[in-house]
Amino acid sequence: MSDQSSSSSNGNRCDYTAAFLLLRLFLGLRTLLARFETIQVLGEAWAVATAVADTGRLKPDVVVLDIRLPDGSGLTACRQIQKLPVPSRVLILTSFADDDLVYAAIAAGADGYVLK
Repeated sequence: MSDQSSSSSNGNRCDYTAAFLLLRLFLGLRTLLARFETIQVLGEAWAVATAVADTGRLKPDVVVLDIRLPDGSGLTACRQIQKLPVPSRVLILTSFADDDLVYAAIAAGADGYVLK
């Protein structure tokens, strides 16, 4: 996380810049987040293994995951990220509106669950 202070375009002062790691499955999200001075996208990953490895290397504040990934489960990635020496907050962003998946995400250590 960056300790820099900055002002957003709406004049609100922020005490830090949030750093994100995204999965490439969220095509428009990088463009949307780039509009905010207080958000920095550190990287993008295609799969569970690279998401976990990049999280360990880049140490983002937030990792945005989907439940279903090309090589496995976002819940598996979430569990692995939570075991890192410096775990990141994990936001599950998915199209699956399933109560069981919400509970499973919470049990895996996710900090939030948002529907696309």
